[in-house]
Amino acid sequence: MQYGANLPTGAIAGEQHSLERLLTFVETAEELGYSALGIPDHLVYPMIDPLTAAAAVLPKIQRMELVTSVVLAVVRGPVATAKALTALDILSGGRVTAGIGPGSSPVDYLAVGIPWEERWKRVDECMQAMRAMLSPGAKPFVGEFYTTEGFELLPAPSRENGIPLWYGTWGSDAGLRRVVGYADGWLASASHTDPATFGEAWKRIKQGLEEAGRDASQFPNSISTMYLRITDSKAEAERALERVAVSAHQAADSLRQTLAVGPPEHCAAVLNAYAEAGAQRVFVHPVDEPLEQIRLFMENVVPLVAAT
Repeated sequence: MQYGANLPTGAIAGEQHSLERLLTFVETAEELGYSALGIPDHLVYPMIDPLTAAAAVLPKIQRMELVTSVVLAVVRGPVATAKALTALDILSGGRVTAGIGPGSSPVDYLAVGIPWEERWKRVDECMQAMRAMLSPGAKPFVGEFYTTEGFELLPAPSRENGIPLWYGTWGSDAGLRRVVGYADGWLASASHTDPATFGEAWKRIKQGLEEAGRDASQFPNSISTMYLRITDSKAEAERALERVAVSAHQAADSLRQTLAVGPPEHCAAVLNAYAEAGAQRVFVHPVDEPLEQIRLFMENVVPLVAAT
């Protein structure tokens, strides 16, 4: 299993937003051996703009991929999103993977005047429009809401095959169909699944890929936003779970056995269960103390995870 770390663009108690803080985080993640930097996205949320932050930390990225998890292409608009992702891809030397999804916050849609009820139709079209713009040689897309006909987005991405497009879904039937039909990879959400549910969805995706004539053995997946708080203190773990439960709109009890919150042995057991279910990479998302937590994770948890 590989490990990614989410860029801490959100508010963390006791810490001020600063470029130095983000650069130090990325430098530390590189040194610790994380394979990718996750870029979660919201507009109406106490976080600095994720795509701007991702551009700002590029000088410290040496090996890691940049994975949006997920970028709100419906809210931002597919053309502006494709333009920004192409810039990141060019400036990073071809390291961007575009994870796309509708998001989970109605207020993001309210803020830009898009009805929340339209998100599914729009995300379908966004995926196809983004494919048309980010894959050199692709045919133009014309839909009800978006079109790429009549213009060419230049400069093109730095890689010959363009930017990989992954779809982020919690695992609904419709979401899994989008993964098979439109995507180059699958992003699951740690706070909205569990190892058994993930494993069943992964089996269905592979079956769908095979039925569609696609090579399931080469199709990647990742689990995004695995909330992380390594502690031997039950009280601290419970406080972290309560914070996550509020943010994820979930009951704390339902998250206790599915997130990396608690002592290293518990965190490793959660990751082992996901690895056995077929997870290839997990993006950790520290609840607090991001530098210390990503270090503790690599030093105290990863050695306990079975090699996969």
